[in-house]
Amino acid sequence: MGFFSRWKKFTKVIKLSRCLGAWSAPNATVDSAFNSGNTAQALRELIQLVESDRDCAAVLRTYNATTRTLEDLFFELERAGADHWAKNLYIPCVAIADPQVLNYILRVRAKTCRGIGKTVAALIVGFYEQGQPLTPPPFEHDSERLTTQPPFNDFD
Repeated sequence: MGFFSRWKKFTKVIKLSRCLGAWSAPNATVDSAFNSGNTAQALRELIQLVESDRDCAAVLRTYNATTRTLEDLFFELERAGADHWAKNLYIPCVAIADPQVLNYILRVRAKTCRGIGKTVAALIVGFYEQGQPLTPPPFEHDSERLTTQPPFNDFD
């Protein structure tokens, strides 16, 4: 993905983050949350963005993930405690839009046959907030290391 494509995707994720994470934004007010737009439409746009991204689409194909899978991932991240903000991005939005983190999440789900739990959510939050590497959760007994670099570093 070239620089301009990444930049366009990044700005779109920022816009969608503001709508989808309006209630949990650091400076959220009731008025700003109600005026943030249609969250269902924003989630559809986020999913279309992920599905149209070449790298994310390859990850989705690897795990036979569908639109429904992406919706489930978004809500699982929120419920598990990843409903935080980091660098102006709502973590559930950026996590499913980043091919490396999307691969991590889908891999953990495939290996455990479970949804995203608090442990995985905490690892993802640490990845975005403090730049900690994504490592296999304690319950995953796999010798392969899952390491990634924080996304969008070239825009900081």
